Amino acid sequence: QIIVRQAMSTEATAHEITPAGEAKEQHMLITLLRGFQKRVHLNAISKGFWDEANPNEAEKIALIHQELSELLEALRGEIKKDKHVPLHPEAAVECADIIIRILDFADFKGYDVAQAMIDKAAFNETRPHKHGKKF
Repeated sequence: QIIVRQAMSTEATAHEITPAGEAKEQHMLITLLRGFQKRVHLNAISKGFWDEANPNEAEKIALIHQELSELLEALRGEIKKDKHVPLHPEAAVECADIIIRILDFADFKGYDVAQAMIDKAAFNETRPHKHGKKF
């Protein structure tokens, strides 16, 4: 699980930590991400994105896809600061929008994305190069 350790470490360098230290880091990550997931969903509710009695889930997924398309367009053009969050490049803000939309949808569905990410990353570490595919 060295990849998970590197990603969760404050320094992205290979290092060994004890199982107890790794468990503590994972717990912190899960706690923070669950709280952020709830925060973005509550904000989306307050902004009217969930006003429908029976939300159209396909529409919510299409909004995620729209953010992916915006990221592609940002990457196709010149590198520039984002017009809404100028401290960051436009592409970085589009990446953030994608994650925010996914977390919003996941919270609506009651998905524990934080734990799923830890579990999926651990599984991916057991897979072969490119998961046995060409690309």
